[in-house]
Amino acid sequence: MPNQSSSKTKSDKKSKTPSTNPTLSNPMLVNFSPEFLQKVQSASQWQDIVDLICKELKLPDINTRSGLRRIHKDFDTIQRMLNVLYATSVTDVIAAGVVALFGELAKDGVLLERLIKEAGFLEIAVKMLDDWNSIRKPYIMMIIETLCRTICSCERDLCPQVAEKAAPMLMRLLEDRPFPESDRGEIALKDIVVFALSHCVRPLTPVEEGQKPSPVLEKLDTKRLTRLMVSLARNPRYFEPVFRCLWSSTYSCSSAFWATPSAIDFLVACTKSTQFDTRNSAILSLLFLYAPIEEPDDQPIYMSEQFMVELQQKLAVAPASIRSRIAERGANRSETSLIIQTWSDCEWEMSCIIDAPSPDWVSLGHKLVEWILRSEYIPNGAWLDEDLKTRQHWPCTTFFDTLPYCARVLRARTQSPEYQNKADILDIKYLILTDELKRASTMAQNSLKRSPEVAFFYHAASIGAEPKEGLRFSKKGLMCPDLTDRVRFDLLYRASWHALGLAQMKILVNSVDEGYAFAMSALEDSGTYIRECPSDSRRLRTVVCIHALSLMLVKGPELTAKSPELKNVQEMLDWVDEFAKFEGRHILRARERFATITLLRRLDHAWVEWASVLRQADAYRGAHPMHPQNTDEYLATLLDRTSLQDSEIYPEGESKKERYGLEPGGESSSDLYRCSWCGMPSAVLKRCKACEKARYCDEACQSRDWKGHKKMCGKKTDKSESSPSAA
Repeated sequence: MPNQSSSKTKSDKKSKTPSTNPTLSNPMLVNFSPEFLQKVQSASQWQDIVDLICKELKLPDINTRSGLRRIHKDFDTIQRMLNVLYATSVTDVIAAGVVALFGELAKDGVLLERLIKEAGFLEIAVKMLDDWNSIRKPYIMMIIETLCRTICSCERDLCPQVAEKAAPMLMRLLEDRPFPESDRGEIALKDIVVFALSHCVRPLTPVEEGQKPSPVLEKLDTKRLTRLMVSLARNPRYFEPVFRCLWSSTYSCSSAFWATPSAIDFLVACTKSTQFDTRNSAILSLLFLYAPIEEPDDQPIYMSEQFMVELQQKLAVAPASIRSRIAERGANRSETSLIIQTWSDCEWEMSCIIDAPSPDWVSLGHKLVEWILRSEYIPNGAWLDEDLKTRQHWPCTTFFDTLPYCARVLRARTQSPEYQNKADILDIKYLILTDELKRASTMAQNSLKRSPEVAFFYHAASIGAEPKEGLRFSKKGLMCPDLTDRVRFDLLYRASWHALGLAQMKILVNSVDEGYAFAMSALEDSGTYIRECPSDSRRLRTVVCIHALSLMLVKGPELTAKSPELKNVQEMLDWVDEFAKFEGRHILRARERFATITLLRRLDHAWVEWASVLRQADAYRGAHPMHPQNTDEYLATLLDRTSLQDSEIYPEGESKKERYGLEPGGESSSDLYRCSWCGMPSAVLKRCKACEKARYCDEACQSRDWKGHKKMCGKKTDKSESSPSAA
């Protein structure tokens, strides 16, 4: 029988009051001791409050690895405990302390995801900020700081959830709270709210072309967001976060920009910033703005019989201004004249060969190559196709089939390089006509291994190539001998197109000096095209736009709509539109054209509105203009890292030709990026070991440049060269 003392002990244990404080085994809260509340109220630092809560709740040490492992293990219990603490908190400081503790836990990436998805961390923070009028400023500051850290740390797949919860509240805070300029605390608070909103929204704005924007972005009321951002942009201190948010959202939020003209003016004005990367982003934003309404360039690369007949009729009655403009660089160089001549020659030659008892396919093959190199647009042969089908023993069923057939005949006739090259040209053109561009490019690259001096192969290899490869092929092609106008101008067009695209990509990834070199290449090649091409060139409109965008990228701060360079661009655009209407051609809705027109029409007005803001923003950011001398030291360091493994390559090559699109003269940063032979811009050119001055894309360029370079090179090929007798 148990004694009395033992019975009393058990009774006392049963009647003991349960713990009023939460623990891992008992997460439900009842109340806190007055001592704890007093310590929390008197704490001067948020870290002290977090430590007090952890101690009171008997949580593991969140500053150690072992403590965090325990948090991971008991996460469900701990997050429930903190949510109950928040729900039953008697003071704002404890509620804010819970948010601060969540923020500390959010430094662990895995915990951050669970806090957002399972613990309702965002809902708690946003709910407190919704009552910002009744909460002390330090609490608001801490909560927003915690949100900023969370937004910057979360993985991309969490961004929509973060933005959906936090962005509307941050927008309302910026719209409704006065933030007096005289209160430094309020200004500091506004700074962090702007920063948080920008980081909250920006991950949602980039959208791949053809894809729909995030549903969260549509829920945010992007028109309201754009208006708010524009109003914030008028304060130079907010330029950086606002600009980053706006320029990246023109594609996904294009309707919001059309509803907010001042937002478009802001981006146009930014093309005159002294910051090279800002100008680049502003130009890209205008291109993205028009991407949703762009039409594909699907015009055929051959002419229909009806179009040719109508074109000849129009030319016969064309106004004198049109005829003189077409012929201003020589009637025999006019693209329209060459198209008509090619059509006439083709029609005559095919009529003769069809009626001949024994067709001369070799002669026809030579003629076809001549037409291909003369004009991009060849007849489609529709007037022959029906006739060919009725002829027995005729090897071709359509006019286009004559190209590969003649190629086979040329190859069978002789193995000479001339015949092999012409056969390849015919096959490549046939692949282009049948839209097999990848096969055409592959075949052209194989042909270059045999005949690296044939420009047409470089032209074909550049079609559909990646920007860097496309630019490399175009630049090498421009150095080939015996260039026809058709091939040369097509190579200049592709060189400027690829160079501008590469410049924009390099600047986006902070390779500013290399981006400058590509931008200069685009500017110079497009300028050469405009100065020397026939006025009726089909590529002229696109190249004029490339030139205008390159001008703004390189010289933006110096230009106004009345600058001679931009006035010339406007005149050229007016002319190509006039000629397109004369021909009866549809003017495509191309993003480059719309972006250029927007710049020309809005530049002066936009600069008047935003000049003071941009000047202050550039000064605030410590801006400096991009000039060639800024990059010399960087380039020397970069280029010193590479040299040719074998510099003993001294074959006799062709003498150096004029570099199309490159100005002769002194060395600049963009020259240091250029291959000494072909002019290809690159940050990883290989130096000649002999003189350490010439730089080349590869050994092929070094070999071809050797005849001209050896006179300046500091190393002789052998001893006899330097001896008096040898001289």
